[in-house]
Amino acid sequence: MPTTASAPGKALIAGGYLVLERPNIGLVLASSARFFSTVGWKAAEAAARPQAGDTSGSDTAAQPPAAPAAGDDADERLFVRVVSPQFGQRLCYRLGFESGGEGLRLSSTTERGGGGGGNSYVEHTITHTLAAVCALRGYTSLRELLAGAAAAAAARGEEGCAAAAGEPRELSIELRADNDFYSQSRHLSARGLPLSAGSLRQLPRFLPCPVDGATGAAVVAKTGMGSSAALITSLVAALLAFFDAQTAAAATAAAVGGGGAAVAEYKATVHAVAQACHAMAQGKVGSGFDVCAAVHGCNGYVRFSKSLLQVVLDAPETAAGTAAPVPPARLGGCVGGGALSAWDHEVAPFALPPCLELLMGDVCGGSETPSMVRKILGWRDGGAGAEGDARRALWAALGAANCRVRDGAAALHAASEADGESYAAHVGACENFPNAAWAMMGGRVGELLLELRRAFEEARSLLRRMGEGADVPVEPPAQLALCDATAALPGVLACGVPGAGGYDAVFAIVLGGAAAAGRVEALWASWDTATGAVAAGAGASGGGGGGGGGAVVPLLLRVDQGAGVRIEDDEVFGVEVAKAEAAAAAFRD
Repeated sequence: MPTTASAPGKALIAGGYLVLERPNIGLVLASSARFFSTVGWKAAEAAARPQAGDTSGSDTAAQPPAAPAAGDDADERLFVRVVSPQFGQRLCYRLGFESGGEGLRLSSTTERGGGGGGNSYVEHTITHTLAAVCALRGYTSLRELLAGAAAAAAARGEEGCAAAAGEPRELSIELRADNDFYSQSRHLSARGLPLSAGSLRQLPRFLPCPVDGATGAAVVAKTGMGSSAALITSLVAALLAFFDAQTAAAATAAAVGGGGAAVAEYKATVHAVAQACHAMAQGKVGSGFDVCAAVHGCNGYVRFSKSLLQVVLDAPETAAGTAAPVPPARLGGCVGGGALSAWDHEVAPFALPPCLELLMGDVCGGSETPSMVRKILGWRDGGAGAEGDARRALWAALGAANCRVRDGAAALHAASEADGESYAAHVGACENFPNAAWAMMGGRVGELLLELRRAFEEARSLLRRMGEGADVPVEPPAQLALCDATAALPGVLACGVPGAGGYDAVFAIVLGGAAAAGRVEALWASWDTATGAVAAGAGASGGGGGGGGGAVVPLLLRVDQGAGVRIEDDEVFGVEVAKAEAAAAAFRD
């Protein structure tokens, strides 16, 4: 049986930029949109590797595996096929242990042309995760790694292993993502459907990205929900559970709601390996909040020390498709021999208070987050005398405002725990009124809602001031107008741009049930991003943020208060995939 793991997307609702440095907190919500990675063996009769020129099911031609290098034992190589139906991509590799035990090397056997290329996120995740398994269990050969996979299958209650010695071995990896990770505006516009939540509900799950008519390449437009971190985390979790018996047992326990030290160590291992893979793929050590949310779900996050991943980043690299081997010892410095205890990040409980809901909007734009971060940090550290002091004071004030958001949410949780029925009634009473009336309509609960709203407004204002000072479009005029209009609606607690800001997305937190959410979705669907105002008929147009025109598409996702990364019931997931593929075929027709 294959192993499928999934991980949620994220929304950083407070802590943008500051979360890059300890001890500042980032408040992260995990989404119901999830990325899925399925790992399994191909049956011997289905494992024939593609012949030269074969492009079946893919716009990336796959070539036969290269001849073994001198000293390379045929039993010390594993063929790997990665399929991503949503991107029309099929990538083929050969994985082997270097002679002399230098480490795992993943060599591409996919033709690097025709717009196909590789996927550094997937490639680094495969090699570094399997190197981590070898480091944890002391494996020094591929044969031992495959024996570990057989033991993991037994731990999952499966009989035998399809990759027994002497059989053709091909590892199959399939990647799928919920639609909300990618903009669906092109699909909707091509079919004359309004850019609305109702139209999104008509789309099949796991819908392939639109294809550029000129190049034949998939058009990938992200919605800023952390797809890269969710992809890596789900693939790390699937590979660990598939190849390591100890991890498989803990992952199975976690999947049915179990706890204990083994489950905690399992999540800590997934987190450490995923952070290493993400850093290698990006070529730098980021804050890590997105990976942490993919592993743990909603949380109040304080980053880890960058030095923990320096041993991984110092690794040599060669040309694409011929990456340097990854010695297991390199990952051992992150996960082996007590290394997990050195991770100093903090994951504190954080969640939206009861009766509040998160909405996300796709503004069909995009932002260059790395360059924005460099400019913000440069501005913060620049300036002399009083000017420099003022900049750093603003930074500190923003940190304090973020803490007030955290504390305001905690106060509402406490009110709900004290008297849940009264709390829900007071929130419901405020839902259909402007915020000025909340104290009168909601009593003490209404006052707490107003305090949390003011904390969000202060954090949003300070973040915008910081962007203006650094000449960075943290909340550009188009987003400013949209957020102000959204925040003025009855029942809206807060609105802003998540994370580093820009044109990636917009979020709103609303009170109560469907009424407030419906008002926000109606405004967004009728919003013209070119004019920064409501425009009749805008919901039926395409386009994007940053002056491109068009509506803001309300995404279908909501907050997932669950436990983050998880192992899926593969039979149930298989049925879901079959349904989605049949619906997608009918949708294309």
